[in-house]
Amino acid sequence: MMRAMDAGGLDVVKHADRRNLNHRHRDGNYLPNPDDLYEPNIREWSPSWPRKYEGKCIKLIAPIIRRIAAGEYSVAFMMRDCEEIRQSIEASFGLKHTVKEIEIIRGETLAILKNRRDVAQIVEINYTDLLDDPKKELSRLNWPIDVEKAAAVIDPAQYRFRLGDNLVIGL
Repeated sequence: MMRAMDAGGLDVVKHADRRNLNHRHRDGNYLPNPDDLYEPNIREWSPSWPRKYEGKCIKLIAPIIRRIAAGEYSVAFMMRDCEEIRQSIEASFGLKHTVKEIEIIRGETLAILKNRRDVAQIVEINYTDLLDDPKKELSRLNWPIDVEKAAAVIDPAQYRFRLGDNLVIGL
């Protein structure tokens, strides 16, 4: 989604020097990933941090979204298979969570966002639907992006099985 937002013309917070992927952003809140985009650094994250990037597109994960400071937010909330999320977290960070824990965190996070007065818009985007029909799903955002360019960077083959042969959907 972040690559699509970038390709579609949104000002996405990303790393400027892909060659130095171990570089840490000065404020310690984001770490670069191989696509130049920043991933939230949950261990050193500050709730007031998003204010620094007002007007830009940033990526946050559920545990962080729950703690962001007041602001004015439009949210594309990615709905992904909880078993896939569990396996992704384990493969990426070595953390062990149950599907039930992930379902609870996701549900609570969505409820918190829906009850915040500073969240102008929440659009739930199903991950599988985005891969199946990127133009349709990106159009639902009604954001100032070039949907054609954004959709062009979404490669279902790349994202469906990005964890490799070890990913088992729907356990």
